[in-house]
Amino acid sequence: MLEPAEEDDPLDPGATLLEQVRHSMIWKDTASSAGRFFIALLLLIPAMLLGMHMAVFPYAGAFFLRFVLFSIKS
Repeated sequence: MLEPAEEDDPLDPGATLLEQVRHSMIWKDTASSAGRFFIALLLLIPAMLLGMHMAVFPYAGAFFLRFVLFSIKS
């Protein structure tokens, strides 16, 4: 689990546990998954705001309805 990635240079045999964890595949995989998760959260916020505005304000709902229907059917 703490072995370095194949594309990385091998670590010194006397590397500390923290250095081994920072250069391990599991750490790189966790960091990239967390990055994708936060990007999804950033994209979810405007979608929620648009949906709430469409539900509360009828003119906003009428304006964005065609876009939303086009996105669903595509």
